[in-house]
Amino acid sequence: VDGNYYSIKGVSTALLAAPFYLLGLWSGAFGLVPFALITNVVLSACVAGTAVLCVQTLGFRIHTAVLAALAVAFSTMIWPYSKTLLTEPANALGFMLAMWGVSTNARTKSIPALLVAGIGLGLAVASAYIHLIALPLFLLFVILGQSCRRLSGMEWRARLSRALFLLLGFIPFGLGLAYYNTIRFGGPFYTGHNLAALSLGFRIDTLLGGLYGLTVSPYRGLLFFFPPFFLLPLGLWLLSRDHRRTGEAVLIGALVVVELLLYSSWTVWWGGFTLGPRYLLPLMHLMVVGLAP
Repeated sequence: VDGNYYSIKGVSTALLAAPFYLLGLWSGAFGLVPFALITNVVLSACVAGTAVLCVQTLGFRIHTAVLAALAVAFSTMIWPYSKTLLTEPANALGFMLAMWGVSTNARTKSIPALLVAGIGLGLAVASAYIHLIALPLFLLFVILGQSCRRLSGMEWRARLSRALFLLLGFIPFGLGLAYYNTIRFGGPFYTGHNLAALSLGFRIDTLLGGLYGLTVSPYRGLLFFFPPFFLLPLGLWLLSRDHRRTGEAVLIGALVVVELLLYSSWTVWWGGFTLGPRYLLPLMHLMVVGLAP
């Protein structure tokens, strides 16, 4: 719009790196890059810590929660990505905060937990716009809950009002991103991907190739970079056997299926010159929660 060049990447990691950048600027030691690279180290540690909270919220014992945190740290790709400034650790933290928030609310009716869930989803979307697809799934979880019984009008109104608190946590991020898109690309829904040198977008003709590539290919396949993925159906089935956890099992399964299909149809599904299925890294930590049983 103003003749300047802007990045089309998510802004979350850049904003979260600002305090470390300022710390490096203030210290005058080691240069600014090493300080900025602390960002994803901190975010990755927070992801592991949030995994403990999520698993405990589902009713599992502390040793299971600790094992989940260790799985996050050592069985996913977050360790090598913690040494970069890519947005995936911020994505992962956003999803984990959202999962903890809605799970906590389902058990305690905590309004602050829903606000945290909305903030988590805002963080995920500020990292990659594609994660906006997760918002309606989390809202459905809050509204429908764990029960399949017929609800009264009062119960429906109570659940809808709780969903509004989730949106309340998300809206500041949505408005901020809309304003940012407007001043750099001319409209709230213009993300800049249409202006990229590559023809970026979703195409049905890449779906099968992308699905193969992201699941079983040696190049980017989950089979080679996160083998527990293939135990996920069993884990979610075991999770859903307890009616208090059925909603979380359905939510995790829906998120994995929807985002896997979306990324498989993305023209650059392989994620560029990176390690493994980069785009699926945020989902791996939700899968660890689903594998807790």
